[in-house]
Amino acid sequence: MTFGCSSASPSRIDSDASSTSDSAVSPNSLAPGDYSETLDHDGVVREYLVHVPAGYTGTTPVPLVIDIHGFRSPAGPQSRLSGWREKSDEVGFIVVYPMGLDLSWNAGSLCCGPSQANGVDDEGFMRALVAKMGLQASIDSKRVYATGISNGGAMAHMLACRDADLFAATAPVSMGNGTNPCQPTRPISVVMFRGTRDVSVPYDGGEFPSAQADFDQWKSLNGCTGEPATAHGICQTYAGCSAGVEVTLCTIDSGHVLYADAVTQGAAVPDVAWEAFARQALP
Repeated sequence: MTFGCSSASPSRIDSDASSTSDSAVSPNSLAPGDYSETLDHDGVVREYLVHVPAGYTGTTPVPLVIDIHGFRSPAGPQSRLSGWREKSDEVGFIVVYPMGLDLSWNAGSLCCGPSQANGVDDEGFMRALVAKMGLQASIDSKRVYATGISNGGAMAHMLACRDADLFAATAPVSMGNGTNPCQPTRPISVVMFRGTRDVSVPYDGGEFPSAQADFDQWKSLNGCTGEPATAHGICQTYAGCSAGVEVTLCTIDSGHVLYADAVTQGAAVPDVAWEAFARQALP
């Protein structure tokens, strides 16, 4: 099983970032810039990158986006590829890029690698990461979002299924929902991106659910009614869902790593996802 964006060594992810650790953390300690940090969770030191936009002052709570890398692809390449760093600067939220153990995530029954095989508590790590960010920066706790590609997309599905008390919305990229059972505690917006030429996670399904199956599942889970509306030419959205949430599927003429093609086709992942995220906050 080979997914993700790069095979770069994890030792290189913080080559251009400032470095801090748990012992250095103090409330609202982050200034604008890029950081490489660690978090002790479940007896293991976990790594993550942080991008704080230039306009951040710490005086007003800002949203937080967790952008999760794919299988065998470190956080550094994800931060340069996905476009969320640029969206952070444009809008003014903080974005965090967590690092999976062995470049993998335990993300449900279908995915992936050593972390799944070893039962790593990546769900708990995500919750601990959000909590630590609340100590380091002024975070709006009602506006925390998750996205990610491939194995990271499986995590984004899982967080919507299991952690809707913490995440206001998620945007899985290039991955089907492998969380079984998927039982969100409340309606939650999910914005999905799938490539029609993806041979790792085929659009029409196989080892992983099809794009349509996921679209139908989240429609049902969120009590959506009516017909989906078209936006950006290639995205379908159910807007008539419970509690004002929405479910979107963007169909990209692309392979597995679809970020660049989504831009050229008018549905850049951060732009489309943020449109939905900006409308969603925890009750």
